[in-house]
Amino acid sequence: MEWDFSDDIWKKRLDVYSPYATYLGAKTVMVKKGYALIELPFNNNFKQLKGLMHGGCIASLADIAMSTAMGSCFNEPVDFVTLEYKINYISPIVGGKALGEAQVIFLRKRIAFLEFRILNEKNEISASGMGTFFIRVKEKESAKIL
Repeated sequence: MEWDFSDDIWKKRLDVYSPYATYLGAKTVMVKKGYALIELPFNNNFKQLKGLMHGGCIASLADIAMSTAMGSCFNEPVDFVTLEYKINYISPIVGGKALGEAQVIFLRKRIAFLEFRILNEKNEISASGMGTFFIRVKEKESAKIL
């Protein structure tokens, strides 16, 4: 069985599997196998001292986008965790919305590598980087890579 990649289904999955993403107000824009685009509306609570979106909030959006892209690669929910990610901050996000775009570039039974970009509301790159995920596979788990 393959996942239904409709926005409603992914909105529900994001709400169920990531209360933190829901708390931040992250919304699924698009999901395809190995790819995710997540929107995060700018919120005054996200501001750092200079009024820009805090780097930690940008990093959270990157992690949410990568996790969503990871989840789209399996035929059922799989337990995986972020091992690490590197982020380069390029330009500030000052309002509107931020978009987190992530793509799986390598996937095996226990490890995956992803690339991500964070875009501001003008579609300019605000941050980019890579992440590594560890997939916790149990011996009798039925989940398969799609």
